[in-house]
Amino acid sequence: MWSSRTSICLRAVVLVMCWVLMSCVKTETSPRLHLYGGKEHDQYLGCLNCKPIENTSIWNIYTPYGDVNGSRSIWNKYGTYGETFGRLSPFNTVAGSPPIVLDDEGLSYGYLTIDQYHPDRCQLPVALAIYDNVDEVRKDVQGWYKMIFGDE
Repeated sequence: MWSSRTSICLRAVVLVMCWVLMSCVKTETSPRLHLYGGKEHDQYLGCLNCKPIENTSIWNIYTPYGDVNGSRSIWNKYGTYGETFGRLSPFNTVAGSPPIVLDDEGLSYGYLTIDQYHPDRCQLPVALAIYDNVDEVRKDVQGWYKMIFGDE
């Protein structure tokens, strides 16, 4: 039989090999989440958890979804989907139709709204970070992406 020292070494080799194999495989654990606004939620407002390099990302400041002046941007504090008192804005405490968060399959993750009493308020960590820091996020959209998601 093998000595206990050999057995420990073999276990260590197997664990290292498993770690190397797992680190080589990229897995997507989170579904892509999209914002839809408008009274009928038929206006696409961008991808909530996509990287800033993606054209549909709300974190890409060079697109209508991430530009603080974009007409479809939740970061535009003067726009339909970002103003404090707009009925379609996530930042209105009594918005009638805040944006909804849906994945690629159409599964709802709730409504993006600072209204803490909304019965179907999105409670994802990214949403909570946005609710609590919207004014700061608007000043550094891509910097906040890195703080929230921890990558580029």
